[in-house]
Amino acid sequence: MEVFHFGKYSVGTVVSSSLLKSSDTFVINFMLGPASLAIYNLPQRLLEIIEIPMRSFMATAMPEMSVAANKEDMVSVATIMKKYAGLLTMALIPIAVVGILTSDIVVGLIGGGKYVHSEAANVFRIFLLFSVLNPLDRFMGITLDIIHKPQA
Repeated sequence: MEVFHFGKYSVGTVVSSSLLKSSDTFVINFMLGPASLAIYNLPQRLLEIIEIPMRSFMATAMPEMSVAANKEDMVSVATIMKKYAGLLTMALIPIAVVGILTSDIVVGLIGGGKYVHSEAANVFRIFLLFSVLNPLDRFMGITLDIIHKPQA
């Protein structure tokens, strides 16, 4: 039961973010049509490249933060969170810059010639800018869950 209470907010966050991600595709398809959805979906899929290291960092940091939280060492919890979130953010900044500069090429390689110089590259640029803030957001959420303060 303790494990259930520990993970219920993490699982709820993952499920709700997944539903939120798919809800925008329904809205775009309904309001703007399949062509706009294709332009939106391509950059969204390209961002999965950033999701992989983020999940790995989180999977590595969670046990360390849990041990520190169980020892009621909140200074260590904060230090671990800052270390991993900061390191991942610093690693993502050059990736985002390169992605922004080469987004037309990347979108063209993955999506094909019809997406070169389209709105898909601009959407990808916007997503890359937001992706730099993702580590801090994710790590703060996981840290709040680990210290049993998800309502904070």
